[in-house]
Amino acid sequence: MLDAWEAGAIQSPAARLLLDRIQTRRPIPPALRNQLRVAAPVFITARDRSLARLELTHTPGSLPWLGGDGDGPIVPGQVWTIDDGTINAYAWAQSLRPDGRPYVGRWQLLICVDQRSYYILAWGLTARPRGTYRAEDLMSVIGAGFHSHGLPRTLLLEGGISAARNISEGARRLGIRIHRASGPHQKVAEIVFDSLWSDLSSLPGHVGRDRGQYPAVDALYQRCLTGNADPREHFAHVGQLAGAIERAVARWNSHVVSSRYGQWIPADVWRGARLRQPPALWQALWAPRIAELTVRGLMLRTTTQAADGWPCTYTYIGECLAEWQGARVRLHHDPRSDAPAIVTLARPSLGRPAGHVIGRVELVDRATRWALAALGYVPSVEDDRGGRVAQAQAWLYRQVRAVTQHQTREAQAGDTRAGVRRAADEAIGPIPMSEAFRPVTLRPVTPTEHQDTDPRLEEFEP
Repeated sequence: MLDAWEAGAIQSPAARLLLDRIQTRRPIPPALRNQLRVAAPVFITARDRSLARLELTHTPGSLPWLGGDGDGPIVPGQVWTIDDGTINAYAWAQSLRPDGRPYVGRWQLLICVDQRSYYILAWGLTARPRGTYRAEDLMSVIGAGFHSHGLPRTLLLEGGISAARNISEGARRLGIRIHRASGPHQKVAEIVFDSLWSDLSSLPGHVGRDRGQYPAVDALYQRCLTGNADPREHFAHVGQLAGAIERAVARWNSHVVSSRYGQWIPADVWRGARLRQPPALWQALWAPRIAELTVRGLMLRTTTQAADGWPCTYTYIGECLAEWQGARVRLHHDPRSDAPAIVTLARPSLGRPAGHVIGRVELVDRATRWALAALGYVPSVEDDRGGRVAQAQAWLYRQVRAVTQHQTREAQAGDTRAGVRRAADEAIGPIPMSEAFRPVTLRPVTPTEHQDTDPRLEEFEP
């Protein structure tokens, strides 16, 4: 301003008087202060336009009507919404690091809520760096709601990560409409978080409602990150955190909500919800992650991070892959779950079009299953990897024995490896080099004969 004054760019008498007072260090008279005063809304808008829009000019409207068809208030189960919040306490989990040092951080909490009843349908923790989350995390939590309750007519979502292509395409395939909220105040999940944070404030390592409210706790967290302190001595385990969230969610769903729309108990109102049942194999249409892979044997393998610095390998096994050797397929799976995945064709093969459903495959990686349980994504379950792999191997041996009319002396004597090799040679003969990459079947079956126990979806767009 002084440079502008010296250059003669400031011509206003009030500004000239103000600068003169500043230079001579004399007090500014009240009349001059009144001329220079800027209204608070104008000042806030100059500092942060997004905050000004939400706080000064935005109205959420009538929440029971948001996301509906415009002909009346929505009904329970018609509109769902999802939101995120960084948990107001640090937690730790056992990691896969060679030194055994635990993983510590502030988990991100995702909750899926019914817009009309305020009932919490599903929730999930997300252990990603810097309090972030991805579209696959949102889809995993919403998918848990689909599995437990059914399909809503509308999802009320904001922009940003919620506008990811995977979410939009998955909702389109399931016949769910997406309504874009103009601001966070239009989603009832924001109301729910205020109650949940109060319930979690008793956990060790609590940091308050705002970042920096407890500097000593933040400093302790930094010491744990650098290895100068053990988080197990100061913070809650992720299992304790999940248990506290479960109790807080149960309390919310059974407490009395008081608002300008009246008073009700979310669980009581939710009992009257009417939802569509998901189609067969709906997980393929609402897959948090889709990986395009090549079939090798009876396995499909892909890698992604379960948490910061935790690259997990997901290996799936299924007998349905046997006849699709070398084919390009899509693996529809949830990296946060150990549930079976679904495989579809990525390109036409064996007379089947792209999008044809091949079948289900099961996760067999021991380290990945352990990591998902350590992070609280799945309950701790007994690992059955060895039994599942043995079943796949036994299935292969049965198919080989089925294509030959007699068994060799070696196979009858117990030399399984030699017997399988000779039986296969007698059944199919030598494979020409030109056919080395074509799917080979060891017996004359149709591409779907061994999948008669799996329900079918219509072939959908890849």
